[in-house]
Amino acid sequence: MPPPSSAFRKPASSGLALKRYAPVVGVTVLLTLAISNFLKPQPISDHRPHGQRDFLPSSHAGLLEAGGDGSRQSPRWELPEDWKKKIVAAVPMSTAGMPWVKAGRAWRRGVRTAFVTDFYPTAEQILDGGTHGETFVFLNTSNVPYHYYGKAAMVPSTVSEHFGDTTYEWLLYGDDDTVWFMDSVVDIISKLDPNLPWMITDHFWFWRKPLNSGPVHPAFDAPRCVPCGYNKSQINVAALGFDPPQACPYCTVDMLCKADARKELYVQEEGKPCTFNFMYPQDGEYLAHGGGGMILSVGLMRILPVAYMLDCIQNKFSPDKVFGGDTLFHHCILFKGIAPTDPGHYTWDQGFNGFDPGGQLVRSVVDLFYGYLKKGCCDGLCEARLKALTTLHLRGMHFKEPEAAMEYMRLLVDLRDLYVHVRDKGLLNGGHPALPDSWDNHKVCA
Repeated sequence: MPPPSSAFRKPASSGLALKRYAPVVGVTVLLTLAISNFLKPQPISDHRPHGQRDFLPSSHAGLLEAGGDGSRQSPRWELPEDWKKKIVAAVPMSTAGMPWVKAGRAWRRGVRTAFVTDFYPTAEQILDGGTHGETFVFLNTSNVPYHYYGKAAMVPSTVSEHFGDTTYEWLLYGDDDTVWFMDSVVDIISKLDPNLPWMITDHFWFWRKPLNSGPVHPAFDAPRCVPCGYNKSQINVAALGFDPPQACPYCTVDMLCKADARKELYVQEEGKPCTFNFMYPQDGEYLAHGGGGMILSVGLMRILPVAYMLDCIQNKFSPDKVFGGDTLFHHCILFKGIAPTDPGHYTWDQGFNGFDPGGQLVRSVVDLFYGYLKKGCCDGLCEARLKALTTLHLRGMHFKEPEAAMEYMRLLVDLRDLYVHVRDKGLLNGGHPALPDSWDNHKVCA
Protein backbone atom coordinates (compact mmCIF):
# COMPACT_ATOMS: atom_id res chain seq x y z
CA MET A 1 0.00 0.00 0.00
CA PRO A 2 1.45 3.40 -0.90
CA PRO A 3 1.92 5.95 1.88
CA PRO A 4 -0.76 8.62 2.36
CA SER A 5 -0.17 11.91 0.54
CA SER A 6 0.37 13.62 3.88
CA ALA A 7 3.55 12.63 5.63
CA PHE A 8 1.82 13.47 8.90
CA ARG A 9 -1.36 11.52 8.16
CA LYS A 10 -2.98 9.78 11.10
CA PRO A 11 -5.15 6.68 10.77
CA ALA A 12 -8.64 7.72 9.77
CA SER A 13 -11.29 7.66 12.47
CA SER A 14 -13.82 4.87 12.16
CA GLY A 15 -17.09 5.77 10.52
CA LEU A 16 -15.65 8.75 8.66
CA ALA A 17 -17.57 9.09 5.39
CA LEU A 18 -16.75 11.22 2.39
CA LYS A 19 -20.33 12.44 2.23
CA ARG A 20 -19.62 14.55 5.34
CA TYR A 21 -17.39 16.73 3.22
CA ALA A 22 -19.79 17.27 0.33
CA PRO A 23 -21.05 20.57 1.88
CA VAL A 24 -17.45 21.83 1.95
CA VAL A 25 -17.08 21.32 -1.79
CA GLY A 26 -20.44 23.02 -2.34
CA VAL A 27 -19.41 26.02 -0.27
CA THR A 28 -16.16 26.20 -2.25
CA VAL A 29 -18.02 26.44 -5.55
CA LEU A 30 -20.49 29.05 -4.29
CA LEU A 31 -17.87 31.27 -2.70
CA THR A 32 -15.58 31.01 -5.70
CA LEU A 33 -18.43 32.28 -7.86
CA ALA A 34 -19.19 35.03 -5.33
CA ILE A 35 -15.61 36.29 -5.22
CA SER A 36 -15.23 36.11 -9.00
CA ASN A 37 -18.46 38.04 -9.39
CA PHE A 38 -17.29 40.65 -6.88
CA LEU A 39 -13.83 41.18 -8.35
CA LYS A 40 -14.73 41.45 -12.03
CA PRO A 41 -16.03 44.74 -13.51
CA GLN A 42 -19.79 45.06 -13.19
CA PRO A 43 -22.31 47.59 -14.47
CA ILE A 44 -24.21 49.79 -12.07
CA SER A 45 -27.28 47.92 -10.89
CA ASP A 46 -30.73 49.42 -10.75
CA HIS A 47 -31.58 47.09 -7.88
CA ARG A 48 -28.91 48.14 -5.39
CA PRO A 49 -28.15 51.63 -4.06
CA HIS A 50 -25.05 53.07 -5.75
CA GLY A 51 -24.29 49.79 -7.54
CA GLN A 52 -24.11 47.84 -4.29
CA ARG A 53 -22.65 44.35 -4.67
CA ASP A 54 -23.84 41.53 -2.44
CA PHE A 55 -20.38 40.74 -1.11
CA LEU A 56 -19.35 44.16 0.27
CA PRO A 57 -21.28 47.32 1.16
CA SER A 58 -20.81 50.30 -1.17
CA SER A 59 -18.93 52.07 1.64
CA HIS A 60 -16.02 49.83 0.56
CA ALA A 61 -16.26 50.90 -3.09
CA GLY A 62 -12.81 52.46 -3.02
CA LEU A 63 -11.06 49.51 -1.43
CA LEU A 64 -9.98 47.80 -4.63
CA GLU A 65 -7.34 49.37 -6.83
CA ALA A 66 -8.37 50.20 -10.38
CA GLY A 67 -6.36 48.53 -13.12
CA GLY A 68 -5.04 50.36 -16.17
CA ASP A 69 -8.02 49.17 -18.18
CA GLY A 70 -10.49 50.32 -15.56
CA SER A 71 -11.05 46.83 -14.18
CA ARG A 72 -10.99 46.00 -10.48
CA GLN A 73 -7.86 44.27 -9.18
CA SER A 74 -7.97 41.73 -6.39
CA PRO A 75 -6.45 42.99 -3.10
CA ARG A 76 -3.31 41.08 -2.26
CA TRP A 77 -1.38 41.14 1.01
CA GLU A 78 2.35 40.90 0.40
CA LEU A 79 4.92 39.78 2.93
CA PRO A 80 7.41 42.65 3.33
CA GLU A 81 10.80 41.95 1.78
CA ASP A 82 12.64 42.12 5.11
CA TRP A 83 10.42 39.32 6.44
CA LYS A 84 10.97 37.24 3.30
CA LYS A 85 14.64 37.22 4.22
CA LYS A 86 13.83 35.95 7.72
CA ILE A 87 11.31 33.18 6.97
CA VAL A 88 11.72 29.83 5.23
CA ALA A 89 9.29 26.95 4.83
CA ALA A 90 9.97 23.22 5.17
CA VAL A 91 7.63 20.70 3.54
CA PRO A 92 7.81 16.91 3.03
CA MET A 93 7.04 15.92 -0.56
CA SER A 94 5.87 12.66 -2.10
CA THR A 95 6.27 11.55 -5.70
CA ALA A 96 2.71 12.71 -6.41
CA GLY A 97 3.13 16.04 -4.62
CA MET A 98 3.95 18.43 -7.48
CA PRO A 99 0.34 19.67 -7.87
CA TRP A 100 0.39 20.64 -4.18
CA VAL A 101 3.71 22.42 -4.66
CA LYS A 102 2.04 24.60 -7.29
CA ALA A 103 -1.16 25.11 -5.27
CA GLY A 104 0.84 26.26 -2.23
CA ARG A 105 2.31 29.14 -4.22
CA ALA A 106 -0.97 30.92 -3.52
CA TRP A 107 0.19 31.64 0.05
CA ARG A 108 4.00 31.33 -0.26
CA ARG A 109 4.43 34.05 -2.88
CA GLY A 110 8.19 33.73 -3.10
CA VAL A 111 8.93 32.66 0.48
CA ARG A 112 12.00 30.44 0.31
CA THR A 113 10.74 26.87 0.54
CA ALA A 114 12.56 23.55 0.58
CA PHE A 115 10.63 20.41 -0.32
CA VAL A 116 12.29 17.34 1.16
CA THR A 117 12.11 14.30 -1.09
CA ASP A 118 13.42 10.75 -1.12
CA PHE A 119 13.44 10.81 -4.93
CA TYR A 120 15.03 13.03 -7.54
CA PRO A 121 12.74 15.63 -9.18
CA THR A 122 12.91 16.25 -12.91
CA ALA A 123 14.95 19.06 -14.43
CA GLU A 124 11.70 20.74 -15.45
CA GLN A 125 10.42 20.69 -11.87
CA ILE A 126 13.68 22.13 -10.58
CA LEU A 127 13.67 24.97 -13.12
CA ASP A 128 10.01 25.77 -12.53
CA GLY A 129 10.43 25.71 -8.75
CA GLY A 130 13.43 28.00 -8.91
CA THR A 131 11.31 30.80 -10.32
CA HIS A 132 9.13 30.61 -7.19
CA GLY A 133 11.85 30.39 -4.54
CA GLU A 134 11.50 26.60 -4.29
CA THR A 135 14.26 24.04 -3.92
CA PHE A 136 14.12 20.27 -3.68
CA VAL A 137 16.33 18.62 -1.07
CA PHE A 138 17.03 14.91 -1.36
CA LEU A 139 17.00 12.95 1.91
CA ASN A 140 18.44 9.47 1.93
CA THR A 141 15.89 7.61 4.05
CA SER A 142 17.52 4.19 3.82
CA ASN A 143 18.63 4.45 7.46
CA VAL A 144 15.63 6.43 8.72
CA PRO A 145 13.13 4.12 10.44
CA TYR A 146 9.32 4.32 10.30
CA HIS A 147 9.24 5.12 6.56
CA TYR A 148 7.32 8.36 5.80
CA TYR A 149 6.88 9.11 9.51
CA GLY A 150 10.63 9.14 9.99
CA LYS A 151 11.11 11.21 6.84
CA ALA A 152 8.56 13.79 8.04
CA ALA A 153 10.34 14.14 11.39
CA MET A 154 13.67 14.74 9.63
CA VAL A 155 12.33 17.53 7.41
CA PRO A 156 12.93 20.63 9.60
CA SER A 157 16.53 19.75 10.44
CA THR A 158 17.26 18.78 6.85
CA VAL A 159 15.92 22.11 5.60
CA SER A 160 17.71 24.09 8.30
CA GLU A 161 21.05 22.58 7.34
CA HIS A 162 20.23 23.10 3.65
CA PHE A 163 19.70 26.86 4.08
CA GLY A 164 22.25 27.33 6.88
CA ASP A 165 21.37 28.77 10.29
CA THR A 166 22.68 32.25 9.45
CA THR A 167 20.38 32.77 6.47
CA TYR A 168 16.98 32.69 8.19
CA GLU A 169 15.33 33.31 11.57
CA TRP A 170 12.06 31.39 11.43
CA LEU A 171 11.06 28.09 9.83
CA LEU A 172 7.47 27.17 8.97
CA TYR A 173 6.97 23.42 9.23
CA GLY A 174 3.77 21.99 7.82
CA ASP A 175 2.30 19.60 5.32
CA ASP A 176 1.97 20.16 1.59
CA ASP A 177 -1.73 20.95 2.08
CA THR A 178 -1.18 23.29 5.04
CA VAL A 179 -2.15 26.91 4.29
CA TRP A 180 -0.26 29.62 6.17
CA PHE A 181 -1.71 33.13 6.65
CA MET A 182 1.48 35.12 6.65
CA ASP A 183 0.12 38.32 8.22
CA SER A 184 -0.70 36.30 11.34
CA VAL A 185 2.71 34.59 11.28
CA VAL A 186 4.45 37.96 11.29
CA ASP A 187 2.21 39.20 14.09
CA ILE A 188 3.28 36.24 16.25
CA ILE A 189 7.01 36.14 15.59
CA SER A 190 7.61 39.91 15.55
CA LYS A 191 7.41 39.85 19.35
CA LEU A 192 9.95 37.04 19.87
CA ASP A 193 13.72 36.58 19.77
CA PRO A 194 14.50 34.02 17.03
CA ASN A 195 17.78 33.06 18.67
CA LEU A 196 15.88 31.47 21.56
CA PRO A 197 14.43 27.95 21.13
CA TRP A 198 10.78 28.52 20.18
CA MET A 199 8.27 25.92 19.07
CA ILE A 200 4.98 27.72 18.44
CA THR A 201 1.58 26.14 17.90
CA ASP A 202 -1.74 25.72 19.68
CA HIS A 203 -2.90 22.49 18.03
CA PHE A 204 -2.11 19.32 19.98
CA TRP A 205 -3.12 15.71 20.27
CA PHE A 206 -3.59 14.93 23.94
CA TRP A 207 -5.51 12.26 25.78
CA ARG A 208 -5.38 10.34 29.00
CA LYS A 209 -7.45 7.45 30.26
CA PRO A 210 -9.97 7.45 31.83
CA LEU A 211 -10.74 11.08 30.84
CA ASN A 212 -10.85 10.38 27.11
CA SER A 213 -11.68 7.19 25.25
CA GLY A 214 -9.43 7.98 22.30
CA PRO A 215 -7.37 10.65 20.56
CA VAL A 216 -8.50 14.23 20.96
CA HIS A 217 -7.36 17.11 18.77
CA PRO A 218 -7.25 20.00 18.96
CA ALA A 219 -6.89 19.48 22.71
CA PHE A 220 -7.74 22.55 24.78
CA ASP A 221 -6.09 21.14 27.91
CA ALA A 222 -2.72 20.12 26.41
CA PRO A 223 0.34 21.36 28.34
CA ARG A 224 2.00 24.48 26.90
CA CYS A 225 3.23 27.95 27.83
CA VAL A 226 1.98 31.37 26.80
CA PRO A 227 4.32 34.13 25.58
CA CYS A 228 6.33 36.11 28.13
CA GLY A 229 4.29 39.09 29.27
CA TYR A 230 1.00 37.65 27.98
CA ASN A 231 -2.08 39.00 29.77
CA LYS A 232 -3.48 35.93 31.52
CA SER A 233 -6.52 37.65 32.98
CA GLN A 234 -8.87 36.06 30.44
CA ILE A 235 -7.62 32.51 30.95
CA ASN A 236 -10.13 30.24 32.66
CA VAL A 237 -7.72 28.01 34.57
CA ALA A 238 -10.50 25.73 35.79
CA ALA A 239 -11.68 25.04 32.24
CA LEU A 240 -8.15 24.75 30.86
CA GLY A 241 -7.15 22.28 33.54
CA PHE A 242 -3.85 23.99 34.40
CA ASP A 243 -2.30 27.43 34.74
CA PRO A 244 -0.04 27.90 31.70
CA PRO A 245 3.28 29.52 32.66
CA GLN A 246 4.70 32.48 30.80
CA ALA A 247 7.59 31.53 28.54
CA CYS A 248 10.26 33.76 30.07
CA PRO A 249 12.63 33.67 28.34
CA TYR A 250 11.25 30.59 26.53
CA CYS A 251 9.13 27.54 27.34
CA THR A 252 10.68 24.49 28.99
CA VAL A 253 9.42 21.14 30.22
CA ASP A 254 10.58 22.09 33.71
CA MET A 255 8.34 25.19 33.65
CA LEU A 256 5.32 23.06 32.79
CA CYS A 257 6.25 20.51 35.42
CA LYS A 258 6.27 23.15 38.14
CA ALA A 259 3.12 24.96 36.98
CA ASP A 260 0.92 22.00 36.07
CA ALA A 261 -1.04 20.47 38.94
CA ARG A 262 -1.53 17.27 36.90
CA LYS A 263 1.65 15.71 38.26
CA GLU A 264 0.91 12.31 36.74
CA LEU A 265 1.98 13.79 33.41
CA TYR A 266 5.55 14.26 34.58
CA VAL A 267 8.48 12.37 36.07
CA GLN A 268 10.46 14.28 38.67
CA GLU A 269 13.55 12.60 40.08
CA GLU A 270 15.68 14.30 42.68
CA GLY A 271 18.66 16.02 41.15
CA LYS A 272 17.38 15.56 37.58
CA PRO A 273 15.36 17.79 35.26
CA CYS A 274 11.66 17.09 35.15
CA THR A 275 10.54 15.11 32.09
CA PHE A 276 7.24 14.09 30.59
CA ASN A 277 5.80 10.75 31.61
CA PHE A 278 5.36 9.58 28.05
CA MET A 279 2.34 7.34 27.67
CA TYR A 280 1.55 6.02 24.24
CA PRO A 281 -1.71 4.93 22.58
CA GLN A 282 -4.09 4.10 23.85
CA ASP A 283 -3.19 4.97 27.43
CA GLY A 284 -2.32 8.52 26.47
CA GLU A 285 -0.36 10.75 24.19
CA TYR A 286 0.87 14.31 23.78
CA LEU A 287 2.17 15.84 20.56
CA ALA A 288 1.87 18.91 18.34
CA HIS A 289 -0.23 18.30 15.23
CA GLY A 290 2.08 18.39 12.19
CA GLY A 291 -0.65 19.09 9.66
CA GLY A 292 -1.65 22.17 11.65
CA GLY A 293 1.86 23.55 11.27
CA MET A 294 4.52 24.72 13.70
CA ILE A 295 6.64 27.87 13.77
CA LEU A 296 10.21 26.98 14.70
CA SER A 297 12.97 29.44 15.55
CA VAL A 298 16.53 29.18 14.30
CA GLY A 299 17.49 29.02 17.98
CA LEU A 300 15.55 25.76 18.29
CA MET A 301 16.89 24.33 15.04
CA ARG A 302 20.47 24.88 16.21
CA ILE A 303 19.93 22.26 18.91
CA LEU A 304 18.16 19.88 16.50
CA PRO A 305 20.85 19.08 13.90
CA VAL A 306 20.30 16.23 11.47
CA ALA A 307 22.66 13.98 13.44
CA TYR A 308 20.67 14.46 16.66
CA MET A 309 17.30 13.88 14.99
CA LEU A 310 18.49 10.71 13.28
CA ASP A 311 19.89 9.34 16.54
CA CYS A 312 16.69 10.28 18.40
CA ILE A 313 14.44 8.57 15.87
CA GLN A 314 16.61 5.47 15.67
CA ASN A 315 17.11 4.93 19.39
CA LYS A 316 14.29 6.46 21.47
CA PHE A 317 11.21 4.88 19.91
CA SER A 318 9.71 1.54 19.03
CA PRO A 319 7.04 0.83 16.39
CA ASP A 320 4.23 0.67 18.95
CA LYS A 321 5.14 4.19 20.11
CA VAL A 322 5.02 5.99 16.77
CA PHE A 323 1.70 7.63 16.01
CA GLY A 324 3.06 9.82 13.18
CA GLY A 325 5.94 11.99 12.06
CA ASP A 326 4.79 14.65 14.47
CA THR A 327 5.14 12.19 17.38
CA LEU A 328 8.78 11.68 16.52
CA PHE A 329 9.54 15.35 15.94
CA HIS A 330 7.74 16.77 18.98
CA HIS A 331 9.09 14.18 21.37
CA CYS A 332 12.66 14.67 20.16
CA ILE A 333 12.20 18.35 21.09
CA LEU A 334 10.80 17.43 24.50
CA PHE A 335 13.83 15.20 25.10
CA LYS A 336 15.88 18.41 24.79
CA GLY A 337 13.80 19.99 27.59
CA ILE A 338 12.01 22.44 25.29
CA ALA A 339 8.22 22.71 25.35
CA PRO A 340 5.74 24.44 23.00
CA THR A 341 4.34 27.94 23.31
CA ASP A 342 0.74 28.86 22.47
CA PRO A 343 0.33 32.38 20.98
CA GLY A 344 -2.46 32.75 23.55
CA HIS A 345 -5.91 32.86 21.97
CA TYR A 346 -6.72 29.18 22.54
CA THR A 347 -6.04 29.47 26.27
CA TRP A 348 -9.23 31.49 26.77
CA ASP A 349 -11.41 30.68 23.74
CA GLN A 350 -12.10 26.96 23.96
CA GLY A 351 -13.99 27.05 20.67
CA PHE A 352 -11.15 28.23 18.43
CA ASN A 353 -7.45 27.55 18.01
CA GLY A 354 -5.37 29.54 15.53
CA PHE A 355 -3.38 26.65 14.03
CA ASP A 356 -5.85 24.63 11.97
CA PRO A 357 -9.01 25.41 13.97
CA GLY A 358 -11.88 23.01 14.19
CA GLY A 359 -10.14 19.71 13.61
CA GLN A 360 -11.70 18.32 10.44
CA LEU A 361 -13.81 21.42 9.75
CA VAL A 362 -12.65 24.29 7.54
CA ARG A 363 -16.08 25.51 6.54
CA SER A 364 -16.45 27.36 9.86
CA VAL A 365 -13.47 29.54 8.92
CA VAL A 366 -15.14 30.53 5.65
CA ASP A 367 -18.15 31.54 7.74
CA LEU A 368 -15.88 33.80 9.84
CA PHE A 369 -14.55 35.53 6.74
CA TYR A 370 -18.04 35.99 5.38
CA GLY A 371 -19.26 37.29 8.73
CA TYR A 372 -16.52 39.92 8.75
CA LEU A 373 -17.06 41.03 5.16
CA LYS A 374 -20.84 41.23 5.61
CA LYS A 375 -21.21 44.32 7.78
CA GLY A 376 -22.58 43.87 11.28
CA CYS A 377 -22.05 40.10 11.32
CA CYS A 378 -18.67 39.85 13.09
CA ASP A 379 -18.58 40.67 16.81
CA GLY A 380 -15.49 41.07 18.98
CA LEU A 381 -15.00 37.31 19.36
CA CYS A 382 -15.26 36.83 15.60
CA GLU A 383 -12.62 39.51 15.01
CA ALA A 384 -10.32 37.99 17.64
CA ARG A 385 -10.63 34.59 16.00
CA LEU A 386 -9.78 35.95 12.55
CA LYS A 387 -6.76 37.75 13.96
CA ALA A 388 -5.58 34.52 15.64
CA LEU A 389 -6.10 32.37 12.53
CA THR A 390 -2.64 31.24 11.37
CA THR A 391 -3.02 27.98 9.43
CA LEU A 392 -5.52 25.58 7.93
CA HIS A 393 -4.88 21.96 6.98
CA LEU A 394 -6.84 21.12 3.85
CA ARG A 395 -6.63 17.34 4.29
CA GLY A 396 -6.69 16.70 0.56
CA MET A 397 -7.57 13.04 1.04
CA HIS A 398 -11.00 14.01 2.42
CA PHE A 399 -12.08 15.80 -0.76
CA LYS A 400 -13.63 13.77 -3.55
CA GLU A 401 -11.00 15.16 -5.91
CA PRO A 402 -7.59 16.62 -4.99
CA GLU A 403 -8.25 19.51 -7.36
CA ALA A 404 -11.18 20.56 -5.18
CA ALA A 405 -8.91 20.81 -2.13
CA MET A 406 -6.37 22.84 -4.12
CA GLU A 407 -9.01 25.27 -5.33
CA TYR A 408 -10.25 25.55 -1.76
CA MET A 409 -6.71 26.51 -0.72
CA ARG A 410 -6.63 29.32 -3.28
CA LEU A 411 -10.09 30.48 -2.22
CA LEU A 412 -9.04 30.71 1.43
CA VAL A 413 -6.00 32.80 0.54
CA ASP A 414 -8.20 35.13 -1.54
CA LEU A 415 -10.59 35.50 1.38
CA ARG A 416 -7.74 36.25 3.77
CA ASP A 417 -6.35 38.89 1.40
CA LEU A 418 -9.76 40.52 1.17
CA TYR A 419 -10.29 40.40 4.94
CA VAL A 420 -6.86 41.97 5.68
CA HIS A 421 -7.43 44.65 3.06
CA VAL A 422 -10.84 45.61 4.43
CA ARG A 423 -9.61 45.41 8.04
CA ASP A 424 -6.59 47.62 7.45
CA LYS A 425 -8.56 50.17 5.46
CA GLY A 426 -11.07 50.35 8.30
CA LEU A 427 -8.31 50.91 10.86
CA LEU A 428 -6.82 53.62 8.66
CA ASN A 429 -10.15 55.38 8.31
CA GLY A 430 -11.17 55.12 11.96
CA GLY A 431 -13.51 52.17 11.56
CA HIS A 432 -16.13 50.95 9.13
CA PRO A 433 -19.47 52.79 9.04
CA ALA A 434 -22.53 50.88 10.08
CA LEU A 435 -25.11 49.85 7.50
CA PRO A 436 -28.12 52.15 7.15
CA ASP A 437 -31.20 50.83 8.93
CA SER A 438 -33.08 50.70 5.64
CA TRP A 439 -30.75 47.98 4.29
CA ASP A 440 -32.40 45.23 6.29
CA ASN A 441 -31.56 42.62 3.66
CA HIS A 442 -27.85 43.17 4.33
CA LYS A 443 -28.19 42.53 8.07
CA VAL A 444 -28.94 38.84 7.70
CA CYS A 445 -25.81 37.16 9.02
CA ALA A 446 -26.72 33.52 8.51
